[in-house]
Amino acid sequence: MKSFLARFIDFWKSYTGFFILPILLFISLRLVEYFVLIKDVELLSNPFRSFTYSVEFDLIFLALYYLLFLIVFFLIFLVSKKIYRTLFYVFLVVLTFVYIVLNQFFYTSDLLLDKTIFYFNWDEIQIIIGGESDGILGKFFWLYLVAIVVLTIGFWFIYPRLKSSSKFKIVAQLITIIAICLFVFRGAINPKSLDKYSNYETQLHTSKMTYFFESVVSAIFKKSLNTDNKIKQIKSFRSLMGRESSFDKLEYPLIHGTNDFIKNDWSKYISEVDKIKNIVIIFAEGLSSRLSGKDAKFGSMTPFLDSLSKKSLYWPNMLSITDRTHGVFSSALASLPHGLERGFLNYPDEKLDYISLPKMLKKEGYSMNFIYGGWSYFDNYHGFLKNNEFDSIVNEDYIKKYFNYDRVNTDNAFSWGIHDHVTVDAYFQFMEQHQPTSPYFNLYLTLSLHSPYDIPDKDKYISEAKSSLSHINPHFFEENEDVISTVYYSDDALRKFFTKYKTRSDFDETVFILLGDHSVTALDLYSELGIYHVPFFIYSPKIRNPKTFNEVISHWDVPATIVDLLQHINWDSNSNYTHWIGNGVSLSDEFYAKDPIFLGTFKGNIDGVVWKDKAYIHNRLYRLEKGLELSPLNDKEIESNYKMLLESYRWINRYTIEKNKITTPT
Repeated sequence: MKSFLARFIDFWKSYTGFFILPILLFISLRLVEYFVLIKDVELLSNPFRSFTYSVEFDLIFLALYYLLFLIVFFLIFLVSKKIYRTLFYVFLVVLTFVYIVLNQFFYTSDLLLDKTIFYFNWDEIQIIIGGESDGILGKFFWLYLVAIVVLTIGFWFIYPRLKSSSKFKIVAQLITIIAICLFVFRGAINPKSLDKYSNYETQLHTSKMTYFFESVVSAIFKKSLNTDNKIKQIKSFRSLMGRESSFDKLEYPLIHGTNDFIKNDWSKYISEVDKIKNIVIIFAEGLSSRLSGKDAKFGSMTPFLDSLSKKSLYWPNMLSITDRTHGVFSSALASLPHGLERGFLNYPDEKLDYISLPKMLKKEGYSMNFIYGGWSYFDNYHGFLKNNEFDSIVNEDYIKKYFNYDRVNTDNAFSWGIHDHVTVDAYFQFMEQHQPTSPYFNLYLTLSLHSPYDIPDKDKYISEAKSSLSHINPHFFEENEDVISTVYYSDDALRKFFTKYKTRSDFDETVFILLGDHSVTALDLYSELGIYHVPFFIYSPKIRNPKTFNEVISHWDVPATIVDLLQHINWDSNSNYTHWIGNGVSLSDEFYAKDPIFLGTFKGNIDGVVWKDKAYIHNRLYRLEKGLELSPLNDKEIESNYKMLLESYRWINRYTIEKNKITTPT
C-alpha cells in the first residue's frame, strides 16, 4: 500500500493537471468578451493590455480556487478517485455557469455583480431574468456556446489525454503552476485603480468571480459601525458641509436650519406663481443629458424635450445621486441620504423618521397619485409611496384590471411592464375616471427606456433616428440602434403626454417637474459621471421668460426647489429645522456645484463627490469641464480634502440609517 505522501503526490499531479481545463475555459470566455461583448474595443486605452490584464486576474482567481479546494479534493481522492474526478468536473460546470451569469450581468448593467443579488426577492429576480433572457439567444449566445464546446472538448479529449499521456500532464501542470506564481507575484486579487484606465476598464480587468465571492465573504463578516468617535465624526462632517454644530441637534448630523434653503424670485420667470396649484413630477427612466439637449455628447435624440427646454426653466447639469431608479424616489422626494445595499427604499426598517415633500403636501390637502406601467413593488417603490401617504398607486396590475388592458400578445408590453404610450393613455383615463380633487400631486414614472429596449414600431423610430443623427458613426449607430430608437420612442411618449395635458382645464394651474432618474450607460461607458448626468426641467404654461441655467445641481435639490417655488407649502410651524441635504437651485448661470453632491451605486457603495468645480471619484481627482466631462487634476492637498469629505459622508450615511438619526422623532 502506498504511503500517505505518495498518495498525496499522486493526487497533486492529477489535481494540478486537471486545472488546465478551467484555465483554458476562462481564457476562451475572455476572448468571447473582447471579440463579441465589448462595444468599441478601440476605445479602450490599450485593448491588448486590457485583455492580458483581465486574463491575469482570472488566473489569480483560479489559483485561489486551486489552493482553497486542495485539501477538500484530496480528502475526496482518498475515499474514491472516481468520485473525486466526477466532483471536479461538476464543480467546473457550476463554476462556468456562475462565470457566465456574472458576465451577462456586467454586460447588461455595466456593473460588477456582488452580494447585492441576495437582497432581491424571488419576484424581483424573475423580472430581472425576464428582462435579460433574450440575451441568451443574442449577444450572450457565444458565451454559452464556447463554454459548452470547451467543456465537451475537455471531457472527451483533454481529460483522457491527462490520464494517458505523461507529457500532456506535465504541460498542464506547468501552466497551472504559472497561474499560482502569478498570484504570488501580483500579491493582489483585484487590479489597482490606475490613472490611465477608466473605472469601466478597471471593472473589465477585475475577475468577476473574485469580486463576487469577496463581497459575499465581506458581507458575512461585516464589521459593525464604529461610533467611538461619534461626536468628532459629526462635528467634522458638519464643518466640512459648512453647517453649524448646534449642541442640541448634534445626535442628528443632517439637521440644519430651513433658513439655509435658497430663496429665489421666481416672478422674473413665471407669471402668477401663486395661481399654480397642481404639481406633476415626471421621473423619466434612463433620460440623460448625454442624449438630450444642444450639448448632448452624441447629438440630441430627444426632439420634443429639446423644444420643451426652450419653453422651460432648464438645467442640463443635474446629477443623480445614484445609478438606479430607487435613488430618485428618496432623493428627489425627501432629500434623504443614500442608504445601504439597494438604497434607502430597501432598508428593512420602515419606521425611520424623516420629512418628505409628499408628507408636507398631504398636510396641505393635496390628492396624491402615482402612475407607472410596471410592477410597483420592485425595489419597494410601493412601500415607500404608501409610507409617504399616496392615495392611489396606478401600476401594471391596476391598468390591466381597471382599464381592460391585456399585455399578452401585444407589442405594447415587455418584460418590465407596459410601454410608455399605453401608460400615458392610462394616466389620463385615471384622471378622468377618478377626478382627483384639486390641488393634486401626481408622480409619473416612465419605463420604456430600459433594457431590453424592445419597443413597438421600432423600425419607425430607427428611421427617424437615422435621419436626424446622420453625423454619427454608422458602426456606432448599428451597435446601439436598439437603445437609440428607444430614446426616440420615450421622447415621443412624453410629447403625447404634454399634448394631452394641454386639453385639460387644469393645465394652466399645473407645474411640471421633469428629471432623468439616471443615465442609460450603454452609450457612454467610459465616462465617470455619465451614468449620473441628467436634465432637469420646470415647465408651466405660465413661464414667461424661459432660461437655461448652467449650475450643477442634484436630485437632492428638488424638494427645497418646489417648496421655494410654491410658497403656499409651509413647514411645520413648530420646527425651523430639516434634514434635507439639498438646499434648492439658485437660478445661477455659473458652472459650479454650490453644495457637495455624493455619488453612489445600488450596491451601497458611495464612490465619489462633486463639489464646486471639482470631482473626486473612484480615488481620482478631476476638474469639471463643459458637459460634465472630467480632466485629471494633480493636487494632493485638494484631493486629501475631498477624500476626507467623502469618507465622512460614508460614515454619516450609515450612522443616520442604522441608528435612525436622520431627523428628530415627530
